[in-house]
Amino acid sequence: MNIAKRLYRNFLFRTSTRVDAEGRRWVKKDTRGFWVATRRLKRTLPTAEEYLKANPDRYEWGRLWAEHGRSFIPPAYRVCREMIEDDAFLQETLCYTNALDVSLCMSESTSERKGEIRYVEGLAVDPTGAYPHAWVTIDEKVLDPTWPGAYLATYFGVAFVPEWVQQTSRKVGWQGMLGKWDLFSTDVTQELSTRSGPQ
Repeated sequence: MNIAKRLYRNFLFRTSTRVDAEGRRWVKKDTRGFWVATRRLKRTLPTAEEYLKANPDRYEWGRLWAEHGRSFIPPAYRVCREMIEDDAFLQETLCYTNALDVSLCMSESTSERKGEIRYVEGLAVDPTGAYPHAWVTIDEKVLDPTWPGAYLATYFGVAFVPEWVQQTSRKVGWQGMLGKWDLFSTDVTQELSTRSGPQ
């Protein structure tokens, strides 16, 4: 993991965003180094699935997630870049709230081209480490409203219908199943027992 962290920090140093005195954003790009660093990082990092299955007892929910979870396709760099340019990322420390709000808004929208939208909680591994995290999927593809560098991450988690998560969160009085597992364990275990196989 140290090699990956070093590569990531080196990349961030060479590709950075600066704001000038007039408030304009300038991006210093190192495109040649970017793709080399991205390939190296993806080769050196364990996937979220490998990490969780190697350390299931590290988290209270680890064994249940290893049994019922699955890997998800990370967003493309282009998607993350467009979200950065549009300032579409939400507050970085509130992934559970961000993912639930976005998934509920998207599932309630009346758009004709709407795929299957799910709220997912699980483990995300990026160059800085492995984190319990929440994101949204649209037809099995990750849309992460929290991390600008999501294209470098790998995702492993369990998908839920956003309305079920909202209802359960209201009942418990907390958002983020993995953050307060003791409050959610009974409801989540019951929900997963009705399913068959990875979700």
